[in-house]
Amino acid sequence: LEFDLYQDYSFLRGGDGTQTLYGKPVQMLTLQTFRLPSFKSVEDMHNGLQASQACIAGEGKQIPNAAHCKRFYAYNPSILQLHDGKVLLFARLSNWSLCSWAGSGRPYADYTSTRWPNAVFEEYHSHMAYLVLPELEVMGKASSQNDSVARHLALSEDLWIRTRAPFFEVFRQGLEDPRLLRVGKEVLALVVYGKRAGRKEGTRLADKRVETAGAFRQALVTLGECCESESISVGAEDFVPLETDFDRHAQQKNWMPFVHENRVFAIYQLMPTMKVLALDATTGSATLAHETVTAEAFGALKRAEVRGGSQCVHVPEEKLYLGVAHISRGRSAYTHVFFSFADTPPFGLLGVSREWCLAHEEQLDSERPSLVCEGVQFVSGIALLGRKSVPEGGESGGHLVMTYGVMDCDARLARMPLRAVLKAILPAVRSKPEL
Repeated sequence: LEFDLYQDYSFLRGGDGTQTLYGKPVQMLTLQTFRLPSFKSVEDMHNGLQASQACIAGEGKQIPNAAHCKRFYAYNPSILQLHDGKVLLFARLSNWSLCSWAGSGRPYADYTSTRWPNAVFEEYHSHMAYLVLPELEVMGKASSQNDSVARHLALSEDLWIRTRAPFFEVFRQGLEDPRLLRVGKEVLALVVYGKRAGRKEGTRLADKRVETAGAFRQALVTLGECCESESISVGAEDFVPLETDFDRHAQQKNWMPFVHENRVFAIYQLMPTMKVLALDATTGSATLAHETVTAEAFGALKRAEVRGGSQCVHVPEEKLYLGVAHISRGRSAYTHVFFSFADTPPFGLLGVSREWCLAHEEQLDSERPSLVCEGVQFVSGIALLGRKSVPEGGESGGHLVMTYGVMDCDARLARMPLRAVLKAILPAVRSKPEL
């Protein structure tokens, strides 16, 4: 099934008093999906503390028409296969959400008339929660036992303070959008945090003479041989900020990490070239290792930004890595593509699928249910599950399990046969030499 994506606002037609917005056909994938309700207990724990949270900070004055404190929601989950038939799920837990956002304007309050040191602003905090489930339950081959409990990932006080930064209109604090990896026996998470003074521009929330606006940055968090113990905590010694030797003042989000020969790499961008970084969890360096041309493969994506998404997983029998990127046409118009790239350096792009979204039935009127996709869906994790050993030259089996967030307020999971994913990927026009 497919629908026409009418979100290309830069291309308006119609001279008879009406305007038609023309977009691209997008495949609607009607997969077996389910919510991850076990994260709700951690949401409730944080919402119980809501009354003491300073959502509107500043001089302590009552601000007319100030935004109410937003609830905490779990979303943008990541997934990793553990040993002994277990699966690890991590999710962002935050009071930044689009649950009640109408889709126009900004999803936060901005008190532009106030300035440091009397600035008024909203506070947004991001924590992480984790959950271990049997693989059979994730694959739908065993019923839920309803005894799986999500746990809060505790951050040390110094790390919590270190991740607090003033952006242009709001303060952000904590760790966001984990992507899970395994290197040997260790589990790592590539996360986003706010770095103080990461941009050149000033902010009304800080003294411009001494501090500029914060910026999103990436960091590696070492979780060790986790995660079935009673509790896990992360301190400053487990947190390694990553610094690139280029684009130092740009926002850096949604890197797509993968592991090759026990080394961690990350796709920094996919268009117009694919930049692959080598990450060092000891020094925090993120150096450009390979760059190849990809523009022709993504040529059909008109008036759209190609951005990062999930971590990437290895399909050894196909000699490739597989990932999910997201396509943006504004704050509330996301779609996705599958893509694959070679499993040897320089990791050249092999192919890209058509755009797609994850659809579900919804009763919009008195007629029969309609298939719809939320405007903001974000596939933040993938894993290959249900696989048996594949002989050389044999067909890839098992399922690609995708974890995704919806409207920054819901954590969901979907499954799709791996063979169907691989067949959906169209070969790139031709291979390109490394730059």
